[in-house]
Amino acid sequence: MNFYNTAMGTKYKLVDPGYITSVCLPTCFLFHIDFTAKKIDVAGAPVEMFFAELTSINQVRCVKFCTSMGPKKLISGDKNNGCLYCEFRNVQHPLGGGFMAGGGGLFTDKKQRIESEQRERNAEMTTRQPLYR
Repeated sequence: MNFYNTAMGTKYKLVDPGYITSVCLPTCFLFHIDFTAKKIDVAGAPVEMFFAELTSINQVRCVKFCTSMGPKKLISGDKNNGCLYCEFRNVQHPLGGGFMAGGGGLFTDKKQRIESEQRERNAEMTTRQPLYR
């Protein structure tokens, strides 16, 4: 919360730590975390859902991305929003991307990845030479 509060000039307090996914990459450990927080300087402020991406190198953690996804009660749908690292986890991700998603860079959409792989296989099959003559 300190990172977000400092970067955005706001005052939020953690409500619930939520879920976490950790991935060992060649250059670092990557963490995707969701959590809820509430503005402490606004009376009646709704509980908001947040997403954060952290990396850890030599036990030094660095926040790479943190965003509010809006009021928790309005969050629904696909939780991982294309993140291949969290495909079987329960971490809520932002719809707009901005996080490392695996499979080829920032916010690789799973549906687009599957369609691309299907096109590649189809193209490969049409260019193969027959095994018999």
